[in-house]
Amino acid sequence: MSDPTLHIGLVVGPYVGRIDPDAAQAYALATNDPNPAYFEGDAVPPVYTVALILPALHEGIRLGSPPDAIPGVRGGVHGEHDVFFHQRVRQGMALRWTSETYCATQTGAGTMVTQRLVLTDEHDAPVVEHLWSSLYLGGKIDAQLGPPLRDHTFPDDARRRPLGSHAFEVTGDQSFRYAGASTDHAPMHVDDEAARRGGSP
Repeated sequence: MSDPTLHIGLVVGPYVGRIDPDAAQAYALATNDPNPAYFEGDAVPPVYTVALILPALHEGIRLGSPPDAIPGVRGGVHGEHDVFFHQRVRQGMALRWTSETYCATQTGAGTMVTQRLVLTDEHDAPVVEHLWSSLYLGGKIDAQLGPPLRDHTFPDDARRRPLGSHAFEVTGDQSFRYAGASTDHAPMHVDDEAARRGGSP
């Protein structure tokens, strides 16, 4: 079997945008995040920048890691997602970002392909970095392509010393509200049959 045609290292962008206060507050409401700092100050929900980068992510996948380039794929799902915060994100902030097809890794369930999206400020200093991995179920590649992902395994020692727990309510309409606030209208998020066709149970 030969390696699929994945364009590791391909960069799309740059894209430009601004943190709109109304959009950030709508995102907080759609994710049931009641923090008053989003409405009384200039704070932004931690992963709100997902709503900005989705078009870049999709274009990066289309050009750099299309599922049909990987043999055996029978569906896909958003897999791992690491987010690194380099500075505080504020309402009104002007940002630029790119999407890079970063790496591909073989797992027991299929091929995981990661896009690296870095948002920078007006001085080109990093603000937020997303490592967004898509798991292509059943996909097969011969070897690791690109650099390995950082190890983010939760330490066993920390598991033995829990600090507490918190329960979050996920309401029945949340995926629909989230679609509007994030611009992520993927059918598998709001339609059971579409999710099954995509390989989810």
